[in-house]
Amino acid sequence: MRSRHLLAWSLFVSLILDVTHVVDAGTFSATSRNDAKQIKNRVLASQFLAQATFGPIPAEVEALATRIDRVGVAAAKEEWIDQQLMVPATLHFPKVLAMISDDGFTPIQSGINVNRYKYHAWWDTVIAGPDQLRQRMAWALAQIFAVDQGGNGFGTLRIDASGQPQNLGIVNYYDMLVGNALGNYRDTLQDVTLHPIMGRWLSHVRNRRDRDPDENYAREVQQLFTIGLYKLRINGVYERDASGEQIATYGNEEVRAFARVFTGLHYAGNPNSFYSALNYHEPMIMFEGQHDQDEKILHNGTVLPAGQSGMDDISAALDNLFQHDNCGPFVSRLLIQRLVKSNPTKGYIRRVATVFNNNGNGVRGDLAAVAKAILLDKEAQNSIRCTIARNPWRLEVKTEGTEHTRGQEPVVRYASLIRALGGESDYLNGRFMIPDLDYHLNQMAYRHHHVFNFYDVEHIPTELFGYSVSKGIPNGSIFAPEFQIKTAVAVNRLRNRFRAAIIDGNEFFRILNNANGLREIRVSFDLSNEIALADDPNALMEHLDLLLTSGTMQDSSRDIIAFHIGEETANATVRARAAILATLTLAEAAVGQ
Repeated sequence: MRSRHLLAWSLFVSLILDVTHVVDAGTFSATSRNDAKQIKNRVLASQFLAQATFGPIPAEVEALATRIDRVGVAAAKEEWIDQQLMVPATLHFPKVLAMISDDGFTPIQSGINVNRYKYHAWWDTVIAGPDQLRQRMAWALAQIFAVDQGGNGFGTLRIDASGQPQNLGIVNYYDMLVGNALGNYRDTLQDVTLHPIMGRWLSHVRNRRDRDPDENYAREVQQLFTIGLYKLRINGVYERDASGEQIATYGNEEVRAFARVFTGLHYAGNPNSFYSALNYHEPMIMFEGQHDQDEKILHNGTVLPAGQSGMDDISAALDNLFQHDNCGPFVSRLLIQRLVKSNPTKGYIRRVATVFNNNGNGVRGDLAAVAKAILLDKEAQNSIRCTIARNPWRLEVKTEGTEHTRGQEPVVRYASLIRALGGESDYLNGRFMIPDLDYHLNQMAYRHHHVFNFYDVEHIPTELFGYSVSKGIPNGSIFAPEFQIKTAVAVNRLRNRFRAAIIDGNEFFRILNNANGLREIRVSFDLSNEIALADDPNALMEHLDLLLTSGTMQDSSRDIIAFHIGEETANATVRARAAILATLTLAEAAVGQ
């Protein structure tokens, strides 16, 4: 009963602490200046890996902290990024096929939910994949070029015209983003435009010239993928007219012109038939007989001449958007939001957009260079201030406050938990056969419910109404996109998911219906370090602070949990689990620095 009481208490404490405004963080005790320096290195390593991966692993934190000690912070981080750029892409499609086959099924087998395997493969990759930077960037791109699993036949169990399972076409789409994640944004635009999943999702597949062309893709490729609604300076500040009003980047004329550009595309297969069979795996092809070959006027007076081929029109139109002055700052801000902070300053946007425009070698849209610029920028680190103090020796950590944070995405928090606690799966080949957790997380790969991603990138919670914005933030408003999906119900479900994971020291799933009943998987956690520290509550909380909150836990939060842990007479395992659960549900764990 005591263990149940303590675990329930940990949730109660977290509900109190979760409303605390995070400004001052915490203190780490040290034995010497050098010891405090090593702790600082670990804090900086943990912060960086929380931005660049799906969560820090203790061994990787130690390795990066060692390199920081030897070569300095910037050099160690850049070295880590350069190493990641050399890691081959981990693709989901072959993994899905292997998982299905190893379980004795086929991708289109009825009577069982083989569609779940796309989620199994995604979780396994983001938790255990070696190409963490690529996967984190792919996740960011997937939120720009959002598509949804529901409807459109994306889950239909049959073989399409490509000879591949129709229900795995959306996995092919995601792998396209994985392949492009550290490539060039212009190539990504091309591949997204021609991918049949996007063609079906935004309805430009079989767009005909002999009737008013569908305008969905023509609008979203401008609004969401390249230039946004209003003209921007390179620092993300809106340009304004003589009356002080924002200047629209496009209007109905541009939408109609781009809609005409995207006519004539149809599924790959039979080039002589505009209505060839559905194919979700191969790029769409052009049927010139249905392409509008009249002259088209795009941005900045660019004219597509009459009689030009459909693919030449598309290439020129995408170039027109890619070369637009808005593209660099617009895309750069979106990527900064997904990796580092919700409200980058004008300087941060300008620095990253400058790299987007030219990687230093005359190349525009180099996403590897952009990722490096985002992660190595001073603003990616300066949200945390670390000070070494003496008498006694200690490291004092402070956070810079609201404008320097971002809401931690639920799927990233969940993956981070498993990575941080050394999760191991008892399933075949150690695979993390975790199912679709949209119910618990209110977010899931392949499950965008509309074209605007899971949340509006300019969502302002009511708590921020009236907030006094600093001069460094462009356009006078701050945003907290991730909090749009953090409803009271969603937060409670996420906490229940954490509780299910920690209370028994493992995650338990029943994952498939088949002739033999339910198959099961357990993801077990290695809590040996935490259990060993449980008799010293302060040491345990310093450890969890570094492991789960990148050194940003407030002393008040730490002291409350440590006090109650010290009062608990149950065994060390229960104390360790309660401390972990309370830490996971703190505001400091829900807000990234």
